[in-house]
Amino acid sequence: MSLMGLVTPCQSQTAAPPEGGHWPPQGALHQNADLVRMGPEVAVRADCGGVPVYGFGFSYIYGLSPDLASAAVLQQGNEAPTKKIVPKKSWQIKSNRIGATPPRMPRTARSDIQPLLGVHLIDGDPETHWCSRGQNRSTVEPAWLRIDLARETEIHSIEIVPRDDNLGMPKHLTVRLSRDGWNWDTVYDNQNHPHPADAQPQTIEFAPTRAKQIWIVGHDLRICYMTSHIFSVAEVRVLDKEGENVALLSQGAAVTVSSFESYIASQRETHQTLWPTHYDLGVEWIRINYAGSVLNWRVVEREKGVYEIDPIADAAITQAVKNGCKINFGLGFTNWLYTAQNRPPRKDEKQRFLANEVASLSFPRSEEPEMLEGFKNYVRFMVQHFKDRVDYYEIWNEQSNGYGGWYDAGPEHFAHWVKEVSPIIKEIDPQAKVVFGSLSGLGPRREVGIDWLKTCFEEGIAPHIDMICWHGYYGAAPGTPEWESYVADIQETKQLAESYGYECEYSHSEWCIFSPYPQNSTEGLPWISEIVKAKHMARFAVTTLGQDVLFYWNETWADGHIDRDVGLFRTG
Repeated sequence: MSLMGLVTPCQSQTAAPPEGGHWPPQGALHQNADLVRMGPEVAVRADCGGVPVYGFGFSYIYGLSPDLASAAVLQQGNEAPTKKIVPKKSWQIKSNRIGATPPRMPRTARSDIQPLLGVHLIDGDPETHWCSRGQNRSTVEPAWLRIDLARETEIHSIEIVPRDDNLGMPKHLTVRLSRDGWNWDTVYDNQNHPHPADAQPQTIEFAPTRAKQIWIVGHDLRICYMTSHIFSVAEVRVLDKEGENVALLSQGAAVTVSSFESYIASQRETHQTLWPTHYDLGVEWIRINYAGSVLNWRVVEREKGVYEIDPIADAAITQAVKNGCKINFGLGFTNWLYTAQNRPPRKDEKQRFLANEVASLSFPRSEEPEMLEGFKNYVRFMVQHFKDRVDYYEIWNEQSNGYGGWYDAGPEHFAHWVKEVSPIIKEIDPQAKVVFGSLSGLGPRREVGIDWLKTCFEEGIAPHIDMICWHGYYGAAPGTPEWESYVADIQETKQLAESYGYECEYSHSEWCIFSPYPQNSTEGLPWISEIVKAKHMARFAVTTLGQDVLFYWNETWADGHIDRDVGLFRTG
């Protein structure tokens, strides 16, 4: 994975090589003030023509904007050599109106909910499952799992237990057995492997065979999560001559998988190492906790009345503020503890609820009788904890589209919540700004945008908010209806707010345009190249800033969102 310099140049300054030597003089151990300030995850890993290549974990960033159009004529008749501008770090910039939304927060292992790991294949629990990394096309890469038994065993059959929704079984399935991990016998190969029915195990039968390793390979993957092609099953049972399952952790078995799906939540190591790229990019604003964060209510309060802040996420916010960034801190969403049910109904649903990465998974409803009071207590705790570091608190996110437990509760209900929560924030931190939870659009989707906002104003929210935010216009490019109406939609929104006596700030808190390789097979969005993505990004950002609106790119990196490729980093 590498930063797409063609989308956003890396914001790293260069240093001249020492006389008679090469840059850097001490390899990865070389230190300078910038490296120290960005943190221990950052090191110089290579040199390219005298320009350092910075390593953020296993992502490598060239220290200047690359030559993307070297043959382009900038000024006719001017033959003077070009000189690149050395971009500044976040802490070197007095002020700008450009921000980014990291997909999720750095976090400890205990908060790193990963419900789709390979270990679930041999845990004996059919309510959990494994899922391979999603792909945009069915044949991008095979997905496989390998089980190593504790000892060589005579195997009589294999049962593959599907997920309870019957999704995730490949169209082409191959099963191979080995006694030494080197020589393999194929005992099953079906290019038209059937879909599961009623979540019943599928039995792979063959002549009794001695084996220690079982390798199951899926090709031609079917669609499951969102728009991704994946291989996903609940259990693999390897049955001996007595019909006992020897492929269990409790039997000494082990499992290796080609990959696992973490979707937008990604893995903690990724967030840990890429978090400092915000300062390298020179952004001044970071928007966090808008979905699936370890600082969302359901994770902070896992036991009623007991609040716990993830220490690594806490430290990441401190580091960002010290390096010149402002934090837009999301406050959300509903919590199962404040429902009559008290928890999600199934183990796998509870895991996925905590991870918040499955589109079909339901949140508890915001209208639950105890929900608002519980949320207010969470807000008190969070604002008290972060009041010296956070300037902006956003109440909810995309509530107009029903996200986070809002469903069809409507703008009147949300206005009531805002009027209850905003005074709490102001009482604890009078300098803090209250952000109206980001709308899911403006003009093109009026029912979840301008019209929704108007109802909230009619309910009297104006004195309780300091910033209005919106999303939408994803993929908007010159010539599209969304692009052509964008400036007029912003102006209409401002006029609406001013008609209710509202004079404050505005933010387009999420925008991106997609350039996945390969193109997604189902979304039907027009495909563009990386270089065109870069041009559209610059054009849309400048248009937004020209309306005196804060602009956020969504997301800084997105290695778990392959179906859209929304990040500034290449994913492979």
